Amino acid sequence: MKKNTIILISCILLAFLANPISVSAHTTIKMGVYQNRPLLFQDNDGGIKGIFTDILAYIADEEDWNIEYVNGSWSQGLQNLKSADIDILGPIAYSQERKKDYDFTYENVLTNWGQIYVNKHSKIESILDLKGRKIAVLQNDVYFLNLRRLVKQFGINCRFIEAFEYEDVLKLAEIGKCDAGLVNYLYGHQFERNYDINKSSIILSPQKIHFAVPKGKNKAIINALDHHLRALKNDGGSIYHQSLSKWIGVEPKPPSIAWLLGISSGALLLLLIV
Repeated sequence: MKKNTIILISCILLAFLANPISVSAHTTIKMGVYQNRPLLFQDNDGGIKGIFTDILAYIADEEDWNIEYVNGSWSQGLQNLKSADIDILGPIAYSQERKKDYDFTYENVLTNWGQIYVNKHSKIESILDLKGRKIAVLQNDVYFLNLRRLVKQFGINCRFIEAFEYEDVLKLAEIGKCDAGLVNYLYGHQFERNYDINKSSIILSPQKIHFAVPKGKNKAIINALDHHLRALKNDGGSIYHQSLSKWIGVEPKPPSIAWLLGISSGALLLLLIV
């Protein structure tokens, strides 16, 4: 009897090792949503759309997941992910600081970077011109955090006005409440024409954009996302490439060093490598 028990336990262990725990079929997964067009947003009719939504919807269908969207600001999304009140957040830029609180997919979805827009009367042309100015930024935005660190390194004193949405950042710059506004490139590229502002030559901090889950939790979700992202990125006709084409035309590529040298000062060049 004892021998049979040992054999039974061994078989169970072997089966477990051969088939590691995965997300159960029909599992409901909570996804944080904030306004970050065209990557992720809620439209006027209440629909959740964007590149990350397209990709997640495809993966959820393949994995038999039910997706429940949880709306909030960017800062609320970060807090909800940290407290595990949601299961997934994305788009989110990877950083060593954020790695302490969240687990990221190995596969990134795309690359994005920071872009500064300026009020038409500001006469801001380089990072040095930010001295003494008011800069509108998104609260807890990775580009804001890197810009704050950078101006400190340059000894530039400026004031940051934190907003909850990128829309407010550009509006503050347009109406003159701030001299400039910092948004991510993809958002600015899509909506700059809606504002009476100028696109500056100041860019910074290319970031790989991922999905993330609470630290130490939802390993099976991360594994599934990585598995499908790898396959989708390698298939030129997949929903991944269809979505990029639909929302932004092509996958964004950070400006080359040669391009920067053609238009930039050494200070601007340093922005790219933050």
